[in-house]
Amino acid sequence: MSTEQTNSNEDTKQSTAPLIDCHAHLIDAVFTDTLGSILERAQSNEIYGIITVSQTYEEAEQILTLSKQFSLIKPSAGLHPCYIQSLTTEAERQSAMDNITNFIHSSHEQLICIGECGVDYSPWLLRDEKQDRATQLDIFIKHIEL
Repeated sequence: MSTEQTNSNEDTKQSTAPLIDCHAHLIDAVFTDTLGSILERAQSNEIYGIITVSQTYEEAEQILTLSKQFSLIKPSAGLHPCYIQSLTTEAERQSAMDNITNFIHSSHEQLICIGECGVDYSPWLLRDEKQDRATQLDIFIKHIEL
């Protein structure tokens, strides 16, 4: 094969950028027995990382623990807006925010991002539209301030 042919073949090869799944819930009970094989398949298909998001403080702790077992799992921590609105008192909401804030501050070097984070104004999720929107927006702003 001539040098000219070799160079033309190299030029046609496409380089692939690493793929990252940017939003997964790998601590869901449905994955308990299959997580290892799922991660092996992901890695064999050139997935570089799977950002695993939490909906609660307890989930954030579980995700961080899993990330120490599986390097493919990239941990995040946050509160899902629907979880926050499911808490019935301001004291419960404040406690949840305090817990996740403290966790994020103490674990920030191990976390890749904050997530879940945002608002979800889907009509079927809002019990008291005005109050739920205000609660979600308040928590979202607190996430941003982190």
